[in-house]
Amino acid sequence: MITNTWLVLVLIVIISISITPVFSQGTPLEQFKSGITLDKITCKAGFELIIKAGTWYPACVKPSTAYRLIEIGWALNTTQHEEIIQFAKPDDSNGNKCSSITFPIDWSGCNLYGKVLTNIDLRYANLRNVNLLGTTLSNKDLTRADFTSATLTNGNLDGAILHDAIFKNAHLFNTKVRGADLTNTDFRFAKLYRADFTGSTFTNADLSNSTLTRAILAFTNLQGANLEGAGTRTTNLNHCYNHPICD
Repeated sequence: MITNTWLVLVLIVIISISITPVFSQGTPLEQFKSGITLDKITCKAGFELIIKAGTWYPACVKPSTAYRLIEIGWALNTTQHEEIIQFAKPDDSNGNKCSSITFPIDWSGCNLYGKVLTNIDLRYANLRNVNLLGTTLSNKDLTRADFTSATLTNGNLDGAILHDAIFKNAHLFNTKVRGADLTNTDFRFAKLYRADFTGSTFTNADLSNSTLTRAILAFTNLQGANLEGAGTRTTNLNHCYNHPICD
């Protein structure tokens, strides 16, 4: 009898084979990583675009394969797919503002989904209400950056320097912020569901009234951190230190 594990492995092989043909602009993942938004990614004739659940990475597969991957939850269903496609479309309502790289950056309200921000100085940046869905900002210096009400779901901020940064009312669902310096960071009312802060430093950070459901704060330094009103009942606090909540 074929187990679910073997079935998934077989389907992964099928996906790999399905995206083997040469694309004029590269494979779907190569297109995505080059900055092409999901709504502009092209597939070879006879293949259709699917989006992997969790990572939202694109792939081009045959229709029969797409159906099965959706059925087992590997790919987004039709409704979810369309929602992500619409959400990821570029926002031109702010004109040239969203492409300006004048320091300090002001991209408030911009849709930056899929953008490559590796070499851009984001210290003191105004990123209020910005869509940074799935964006990688690992090891960047984000000192005093303002992410108020921004969306960083499925993002990666591992090792980032976030001194005095503001994440008030921000969405960090399933976001990786491991080994980061979060000294004096403002997380008030932030949605931190399943966010992973393993090994980060929260010295004097304000997490009051934040949502920490199933978040991971293992091995974190919580010295002087304000957790008043934060939902920590299902939070992983293993080996955290310098705070009464760790006792």
